[in-house]
Amino acid sequence: MSLFTNEPPQDPRGRTLSLCRTPASKPLIAICTSDQIIGCPTHYWHGRTVPCFQPTCTPCSEGLPWRWHGWVGAYLKGAHQHVLFEMTAQATDAFKAYRQSNGTLRGAMFEASRPSKQANGRLVIRLRSTDLSGIALPDPPDVEAILSILWNISINEIKSGEPTKGLPRILVDTPDDISPIGGNHQGLNDRHAS
Repeated sequence: MSLFTNEPPQDPRGRTLSLCRTPASKPLIAICTSDQIIGCPTHYWHGRTVPCFQPTCTPCSEGLPWRWHGWVGAYLKGAHQHVLFEMTAQATDAFKAYRQSNGTLRGAMFEASRPSKQANGRLVIRLRSTDLSGIALPDPPDVEAILSILWNISINEIKSGEPTKGLPRILVDTPDDISPIGGNHQGLNDRHAS
């Protein structure tokens, strides 16, 4: 049997999505494919975003503050691309209000922008209903499964909140600042919102 093939193997852990953050230069416009936001506390540690596994968390033991990140599936209509949209706690208000009024985020069009045009400037999000006729939205993503692939942590560790192999080795992220927020999210300011 030949060592070479003309097709790459299927990833046994499942399909992942690209991580998407709001660019500084122009608004991001997308349609939610998730029913709700999924999130967790994270640390920016050794040049990477990693989940916070309290009470046995190495970054916590080193005195690093945590910061909550949330994710929703987002369909970029113009690019015909399904992505995982990332935000901090401060940016979730519009999503929470829309879901409370409509029962789901799925099918809502949102615009995310940074009025300051700074890469880590305050994120402003607006949601509205949209006509989905002629649009076949992708299935809602399994956010926890996708993050387990991006963070190189087993899905069992993600769901239990207890690492068995230590923190991930391979992550997809770009540097951003972290602000100490203690047990609440009021410590975020304009520079630290994403």
